[in-house]
Amino acid sequence: FLHRWDTLVRDFMALPLTALPRDPVTLARFGLVGLPPSTWLARRFRDERARTLFAGLVAHVMAPLNGFATSAIGLVFALAAHTRGWPVARGGSQAISDALAAHLRELGGTVHTDYEVKRLDDLPPARAYVFDTSPTALARIAGFGDHYARYRYGPGVFKIDYALDGPVPWTAPEARRAGTVQIGADSAEIGAALRAASRENRAPDAPFL
Repeated sequence: FLHRWDTLVRDFMALPLTALPRDPVTLARFGLVGLPPSTWLARRFRDERARTLFAGLVAHVMAPLNGFATSAIGLVFALAAHTRGWPVARGGSQAISDALAAHLRELGGTVHTDYEVKRLDDLPPARAYVFDTSPTALARIAGFGDHYARYRYGPGVFKIDYALDGPVPWTAPEARRAGTVQIGADSAEIGAALRAASRENRAPDAPFL
């Protein structure tokens, strides 16, 4: 799929918003490989190091490795690495937020911060509102009552941002040369961590990082 990446990624990211893919044949071929569980696709790899790497790519969706269409997620990450790498924004993640806010302002929008929206009346009239909150918070703001009181949250991700004055002091030389480091002993350990978080509702004994 490498030589079809530019078209494939546009079709993949557009689904299911459009019924007219640019390259339906390639997308269909990709579906045949990507829709089965990643544990099926991992059998094609000859060694455990490759299977572990692929498991780490799939783990980004926080779902068990034997879930439906998990092969597609791993393939997209792997193909992106082969074609463009996994770039980091110059200036860090804040640069992405700054660029998005600047584009909004160019379109005539305004960004307001440090203001808690407690109910819809706190917002100006608009044709549509987009909330990046929990369902229970949205229910409280929109006045839905107990509509989402029984909402069950999925597995979460714990994230730490470090401000560094130099390279990360990894002990492994390979990690010191890498822009992205995944920490997991093998595919079985990564799979166990995902299964514990997704299906057993508990923190894994050996977390995947």
